[in-house]
Amino acid sequence: MTKFEIKTDSFEFRFYTRTRDELPAMTAAEILETYQSGDTRITSNSLDPETVGSFDSLEDAKKAFARFYANYGRTAARRADIGYNLAGELAWIEENEFDDDGEFIQGGVVYDYSAEPYEPEE
Repeated sequence: MTKFEIKTDSFEFRFYTRTRDELPAMTAAEILETYQSGDTRITSNSLDPETVGSFDSLEDAKKAFARFYANYGRTAARRADIGYNLAGELAWIEENEFDDDGEFIQGGVVYDYSAEPYEPEE
């Protein structure tokens, strides 16, 4: 069976820049892509999202997402031990297939997401 799930998670991208100004600008799409990459040279998150909603139709998932998660994403520069990182939260709708016992088979197609873009302060 196919389910459309709303997922949320936090992230931290380790750029280790000396100043905030050296952090790269990132679009919302780049933030989601970097998060999903699981590249441990950059991300310190464990890719352990929470499923906050599960729907039988994409239409129902999109309605719930628009109502509760469309403005969920947050991104901020944070001081780390040896420089600055980007950290925040994001949400997305993901299509996944499950067997009759509810075990995950495959999935990962993202239909909508909420991540705040990051622009270095001038």
